Amino acid sequence: MVLIGSEIAMASEHLDNLVFTNVHEYVHTQQKTNIGDNLLAQCVMEGVAEFVSEKVMAIPSTLPALTYGKAHTESIKQVFTLQMFNAGNGFWLYSNAENQFGLRDLGYYVGYAIAEKYYAKATDKARAIAEMIELDYNNMEALAAYVDQSGYFDQRVKQLNDEYEKNRPLVLSTTPEKLSDTGDTLNYKFKIVFSKPMDKRFRNFDYGPLGKDNAMFIKNFTGFSADGFTAEFDVQLKPNRQYQIVLGEGFRDLNGVRIKPYLIDFKTGEK
Repeated sequence: MVLIGSEIAMASEHLDNLVFTNVHEYVHTQQKTNIGDNLLAQCVMEGVAEFVSEKVMAIPSTLPALTYGKAHTESIKQVFTLQMFNAGNGFWLYSNAENQFGLRDLGYYVGYAIAEKYYAKATDKARAIAEMIELDYNNMEALAAYVDQSGYFDQRVKQLNDEYEKNRPLVLSTTPEKLSDTGDTLNYKFKIVFSKPMDKRFRNFDYGPLGKDNAMFIKNFTGFSADGFTAEFDVQLKPNRQYQIVLGEGFRDLNGVRIKPYLIDFKTGEK
């Protein structure tokens, strides 16, 4: 990981940042994982590495996200709390995707700010550093305790998670419509109805529990309705077979909050 991080740094940063970046990547080698189960976990992991690197090097990070974040704490926090339990990173990490802040990697700032506050409250600073590095980021109870102790959010993580789940967009219904029947091939259109308007830039589908052999392969994604509340896709199916497809968390509302995955399980009739 250190070697990979160094190669990235030499390609994209000045050489005087190389040592700092190496320390950051070395911290990652001491952490329990490098892939968080959700956005909060991934941001905390990255933020710890950046914060510890500052302490080791005794120089400030040059990451633009940190400078911007410190000047826009509340607006970043407001948007982040809506998306913090998403399974994906969105625009917060490793992405040049457009966002309302006009800056990439702001997840580093969120994780850094949590580490900074946690450290400031600790009486034993060395122990605090060890605790944040050794934290099991994918243990939700441990992660929540760490974040709550920092005091970064105005509410406890459990309360924020409850609100997140309550406000997640849902698939309300999926309706199949047979378009044509040519004997061995059945052409269907499926209409999906969502509880909230969706961001039309994003979608994803996955296999159901029965796997690839029973997968419903999309012939054409027709698109979203003008108001974003519905979407349609076309499929070609065979008679007397069971098909599955999962509407995945790539579907998200206009606030970037991802849907609960939804299984379509459909059996075609006889010829």
